[in-house]
Amino acid sequence: VLDVWNGSDRWTDTFTWAGLPGVDSLVGTYAQDTEGFWWDGANWVYPSFTDDVTITAVDAKTIQIVGLLNCSDPIIGVVDAKAATITMAPNQPFEGSFFFKAYSTGGPVTASYDSGIITFNEHWSVTDEAGKNLYWDNIITVLTKK
Repeated sequence: VLDVWNGSDRWTDTFTWAGLPGVDSLVGTYAQDTEGFWWDGANWVYPSFTDDVTITAVDAKTIQIVGLLNCSDPIIGVVDAKAATITMAPNQPFEGSFFFKAYSTGGPVTASYDSGIITFNEHWSVTDEAGKNLYWDNIITVLTKK
């Protein structure tokens, strides 16, 4: 905890980078707006997902996101309060033998947050264990806090 001069008459224990909220402000329930392509075994289909997503704090810099694609497996994100971003590492297990990653690069997925809205900056995908087959492809997500 830092003692920070509040600019008027006293020292305070409150400190945020550039006034941006950190992990605690992200915790809660969000409306999900997720769209993408899904291989159903024979054809590409284009579903959208609107079930709620829940974000919980793991520690002071890490969150857990549950409910993407209406699935129960969590995606872990590292929060940078100074940049107001969340970085989700690639190859996180997702619904059994699938893996979460950026669609175009196979790398991490970042999201920006501001005023209760989290916008995924990269389209993302879910591949099989070998990474050769795409199951969910070119997915874009926006979460709005309820």
